[in-house]
Amino acid sequence: VLRSHTKPRSDVMVMALQYVVRFLRTSINLPRVGVALTRSTQRCCYEGRVSLSADVSSRSEEDLILPRYTPRVDESVETKRARLLYQSRKRGTLENGILLGKFADDYLCQFTPKQLDLYDTLINTPSNDWQLYYWIVGKEETPQEYDNEVLDLLKQHARNQA
Repeated sequence: VLRSHTKPRSDVMVMALQYVVRFLRTSINLPRVGVALTRSTQRCCYEGRVSLSADVSSRSEEDLILPRYTPRVDESVETKRARLLYQSRKRGTLENGILLGKFADDYLCQFTPKQLDLYDTLINTPSNDWQLYYWIVGKEETPQEYDNEVLDLLKQHARNQA
């Protein structure tokens, strides 16, 4: 006899999000964190009192649990180039995927280890892919901590000047 699942839909969605976070954490070496939801949302979803989609739009950014990027220490230069090439192509937005993917194809093989570290920090530290895009195209001012030679080269590449 086949039975449909007995868990509430929101509980199934939380389990799916936890699976995705576990997969991402193991594939790109993220530190161990919970699902990026408020604690109250997790509790309410688990108890079946609220739909996941109903609470997501009303949460504030301060309530989110975002993973912090930790740079890899014992990684060879070739492995780092391959990882950065993959991460440049597979972004959260199509615009960044195209822009960073082409940039990585053209420049990663020429980068020094220091420049690779700067690029790694640049593409993995900001929590919002749109922030990175706006910095590259010059729509927003670049924060001092990311303003470096690699970002300048990336800005030139975006303007077809490199």
